[in-house]
This record gives sequence, structure tokens and C-alpha cells, in this order.
Amino acid sequence: MYIDKCDALCIDATEGGAYINGTKIMKLQDVIEQYCSNDENIIPVYKLVESYNTTSAEVENGYVNYIKLIDKEISKFKKLIKTAKKAQIMAKKATKNFNKDVYTEEQLDKLYDSIEFVENMVKDITRDYVFMHAYQYTLRIVAIKVSLLGKGIEELSIDVLLNNIKLQQELIKEIINIGEQFIDTFNEARKIVEKSLDDHRKVYTPY
Repeated sequence: MYIDKCDALCIDATEGGAYINGTKIMKLQDVIEQYCSNDENIIPVYKLVESYNTTSAEVENGYVNYIKLIDKEISKFKKLIKTAKKAQIMAKKATKNFNKDVYTEEQLDKLYDSIEFVENMVKDITRDYVFMHAYQYTLRIVAIKVSLLGKGIEELSIDVLLNNIKLQQELIKEIINIGEQFIDTFNEARKIVEKSLDDHRKVYTPY
């Protein structure tokens, strides 16, 4: 600990918590009465506090960075929605005029490609904290339904594949709907932050 190497008196006035080696335990009121009882001691304390004052530029920078963060999340959700809509098109093409009794290898490959595309999209969702916050319940429900499709079936059938795609389409709709809701929420938050930034610029007087 740095305190052990410090020659100055280090006072712990938190009045709780674990003991910090090298400190003198005192009540905050006793510290104020003993060490802040005259101008010579009070002034340095005020200067110390004043040195941590946030400047107008720092506050403005905080608002600007927050807006950038919001914009980044909006962009991510827009990209995800775009991917989900592509998945819808792939599934529609894969299942169009598909005859489960008579089909070609090419048609079968399209089914697998459609399923794999959605699975990769879901993996990307699970790697993102905000996405998982938005979609964890929906993903859990669909995962349970998908796991039940092949229960008791030793060999993967066409019916299972088609039902898998059907469940994935339900998931995709939710991904789009929830994504649009989050975008709306982020846009509202952006307006609030922008107004706060504008108010700060209007009323703030530099030190």
C-alpha cells in the first residue's frame, strides 16, 4: 500500500469498513474539529475539493460522448435488423415451392443455408451485451422450442428442418420488432441528452 510509504498523517474517517493499515481511525466530526478549525487548514481543504471541479468543456465532452454512444447502439440495431430482413428473404426463397417428398440437393442446401445464416446471426447477438439484454428472453423461448423439434428423433428429417425454419422466422420477426423499439428508445434518449447539452451551453458560466 502507498500509505505505508507515506510520511504524512493519513486519517481514515469513513467510520466503517475494513481497517486500512497505516491510517489513524477518527470520526469525521473529530477530524473537522481538530484539523479544520482555522483558516490555515480550511483553505487547503477547499482547494483540494475545488481541484476536482468538472470544467464546462469536460461536461460538454461527456454529453457529446454519450450521444456518440447512443448513435453507435442505434447503428448496431439497424445493422441487425437489416441482417434479420435478409434472413427472412433467404427463408422465403428456400421454402418457396419446396416439396418435402420431391426435392433437389440445391433446394436442400438452401434450407441448410437459411438455418445456418440465422444461427450465425444469433451467435452475434449473444456476443453483445446490449443485444442480450434486448433478446435474451426471446432467444430462450425459441431455443426451447427448437430443442423439442428433434426430441426422440434419431435422424434429422425434412419436417424438422422446415419447422426449424418456421421457428426461426418467428424469432426474426421478434428481432426486428424489438430492435425497432430499442431504436425508438435510443432516439428518445438522444433527444434528452441533446437538450441537456443545449441547456448546458446556454446557462453555464466558466469558472
